[in-house]
Amino acid sequence: MATSRRLASDLFRLTKGAARTCRRIGREAAARGMPARDRLLDRLGLVPREEFDAVRELAENARLENERLAERIAGLEAGGRRRATRRRSTAKKAGASAP
Repeated sequence: MATSRRLASDLFRLTKGAARTCRRIGREAAARGMPARDRLLDRLGLVPREEFDAVRELAENARLENERLAERIAGLEAGGRRRATRRRSTAKKAGASAP
């Protein structure tokens, strides 16, 4: 019975040591892998997600602003045409009553 407890204790320590070693290897791989990953992303010309989302939001805001300005310009041009038509008709009336 003492040998089975000792065997269980040894197996537990072995398992615990293996788990600790795996964690250390994982941390080291992550530490070494991050710079390699960053170099690969730079070489491929990829950007971080946060930067992509920020630029996407800027582009969407610019598009909405362009649409708003296009509507405003169309309204101003339509108003300018109406005024020009009114001026011409007023000038014709003034010219017709003058002679």
